[in-house]
Amino acid sequence: MRKIIFIVLISSLIFSVKIQAQQTGSFETTITFNKQTRAVSYYVPMDYDASQSYKLVVGLHGCGGSSFWFRNDLINLSDSLNAIIMCPDNQGNQMNGANAQIIPQSIDSAMQLYNIDPSGVYLTGFSCNGAVALAEGLETTYDFRGIIPFNPVVFFGYTANSYGYTSDMPTCICIGTSDPGYNQAIQVYDSLEANTAIAKLNEMPGIGHTTVFPTFDAEMMDCFKFIDSAYAAKHTDIHTLSKTDLRIYPNPVQDWLIINLNVKEYGIIIKNVEGKVLVKEHSRSNKSMINLASLERGVYFVETIVSGERAIRKIVKQ
Repeated sequence: MRKIIFIVLISSLIFSVKIQAQQTGSFETTITFNKQTRAVSYYVPMDYDASQSYKLVVGLHGCGGSSFWFRNDLINLSDSLNAIIMCPDNQGNQMNGANAQIIPQSIDSAMQLYNIDPSGVYLTGFSCNGAVALAEGLETTYDFRGIIPFNPVVFFGYTANSYGYTSDMPTCICIGTSDPGYNQAIQVYDSLEANTAIAKLNEMPGIGHTTVFPTFDAEMMDCFKFIDSAYAAKHTDIHTLSKTDLRIYPNPVQDWLIINLNVKEYGIIIKNVEGKVLVKEHSRSNKSMINLASLERGVYFVETIVSGERAIRKIVKQ
């Protein structure tokens, strides 16, 4: 009889854990971080299906705020992105320094509970923790799909030299033109652009230091679309052509880009970081020359196609 009771208790425990793992809607749970219990706020689509993978949006609340409030700000994005929203709480404080480890720890916890696509993890943050999202994302402490610092106070806990301006992390800075940190955010964006990072500046006319305004969702979606396009431009095509087969130079380029390939017929596509096709040609020569003088300064991707095989290279236009 004792064995039967024990088996029933174990079965009930397994069942209860499974139910918790499949919880949907808005709810709060906890993780242990730095030997302390920290809250984590979730929103999981009501029609969550464990047989399919979901994107994950990690949101870092502003100083003085909470994971609960920022989670609620982001909820409406869930359906559009087919994403789970997850916001760790740092007791109203900035998540810089050692506290930044709460970010990957929370992500690992979410992945244990839900079927999350590892290539679909975004990081966003507001105010002081917008600066954290920027710093941690550019330093690639986690393989994020992209980062969205929202009205970041970029020099709160950081200096102008704190950021990895040469990072390839797709970055979309949302900043209100009436936000007190507007000029500092522009300074950081200019530094990213000067280092040909994959970056977008999303200026929000008349918006101050807040997330509460009618077009918040639309502003965020502009950034998610930018990140997805930049990610596709970098990763969609398979690098199947060897470096000995393909040479693209000079890089950086000012006017004429030269493509050398040891075949006489191939396709050439040049895209910007948002995935827009700017050049599409069919070459019948080992050596092709493409005039890029009309393109703006920045980062572009050159795709070559040979008999169904594809290769992609990043170039910088000066």
